[in-house]
Amino acid sequence: MICYQKAITLDPNFAVVYNDLGIIYEAKGSQDKAEEVYLTGLKVNPRYATLYSNLAMLYEQRQEYSKAAEFWKKRVELGKPDDPWTMKAKQRLIELREAVPELKQEYLRQQSQALAEELSIKRQEKRIRELTEANKLLEDAKHFYQ
Repeated sequence: MICYQKAITLDPNFAVVYNDLGIIYEAKGSQDKAEEVYLTGLKVNPRYATLYSNLAMLYEQRQEYSKAAEFWKKRVELGKPDDPWTMKAKQRLIELREAVPELKQEYLRQQSQALAEELSIKRQEKRIRELTEANKLLEDAKHFYQ
């Protein structure tokens, strides 16, 4: 553990060290300290996906399922589709949504909102196409009328 703390002293912007130190704290049963170190690592590098996985698992152990889902979701967003940890994160999100009614309801609400927004955009696009076509027909009619 001293080596990791020394590494942080030498390069406080190296997120991997925070991740590894968090794992050590978890193994020693210091979940609060592990959480603190993981979160510090995210401040250093918010795109370091492994930290999101470790925080999600930590929150699941604590039965803080909303927080866990939040971090699994972010892990999915950051990961490549064929990455095993991205696939695991997707699976955990599905399982959490099925197990925790509040998470399922929130997910369904978000999906409903996204579909409503998509439908609104499609309607606007259709209306613009119709108006463009109507204007074209009007111009053609004016041309023939003259």
